Amino acid sequence: RSQAGSAGVAALATVGVASGPGPGRPGPLQDETLGVASVPSQWRAVQGIRGETKSCQTASIATANASAQARNHVDAQVQTEAPVPVSVQPPSQYDIPQLAAFLRRVEAMVIRELNKNWQSHAFDGFEVNWTEQQQMVSCLYTLGYPPAQAQGLHVTSISWNSTGSVVACAYGRLDHGDWSTLKSFVCAWNLDRRDLHPQQPSAVVEVPSAVLCLAFHPMQPSHVAGELPAASASSPLRTQLPALQRAQGSFPWALWPGDRKAGPDPLSLEPR
Repeated sequence: RSQAGSAGVAALATVGVASGPGPGRPGPLQDETLGVASVPSQWRAVQGIRGETKSCQTASIATANASAQARNHVDAQVQTEAPVPVSVQPPSQYDIPQLAAFLRRVEAMVIRELNKNWQSHAFDGFEVNWTEQQQMVSCLYTLGYPPAQAQGLHVTSISWNSTGSVVACAYGRLDHGDWSTLKSFVCAWNLDRRDLHPQQPSAVVEVPSAVLCLAFHPMQPSHVAGELPAASASSPLRTQLPALQRAQGSFPWALWPGDRKAGPDPLSLEPR
């Protein structure tokens, strides 16, 4: 069957080549290019595109840092020498001329102080008890000045005179952050008086502003000085001098301004 088919194909090819075109005869074989037909897959459209996301992770890597250091040791020794004692040669004899000159120079001052102590009454009635060492403290008086307490003034300073018989206190304001324009007082009590009244001072001096500090004279027992703010020790204080002199009696009183460099000289209110 293969041979017969091959012979027929060869005969047709021979006939086609030998015989030319004509009516009723087929022409020669020619190549023909036809269009491409595409048939899409219906199965893929129905199924659709499916996708899944997957991930993976490895275990964390463990790390560790370590350091090492070698120590260097150094030993050192020191030693001091034994100190040599400094020998002080005692004086063979006193300087008699210089000692005599010193005694002659201070003799008058020492005798004057001894006489003052002998005439002082500061320790009258005091008996020394050398056997019984017992401290007895008792409150004998509570001193105060009612007008100052009525104004709400505070005690800003306390001072004793040189004989220890008079105590003075200054009134002012401790809770006032600026210069106070309220008048204040300086009061003194003589504790040696028999008619002592705790609420009635022996001497009262009225001042135009608060008193900052107070101190008795170290040599004059009846002289006391106080300090006022710089703005209060001015010319109006001099106009009050006669009234203050009459009020104080024999109680001398001096006022210093707060700024001693820029203020006036101390005003002595001692009566004439």
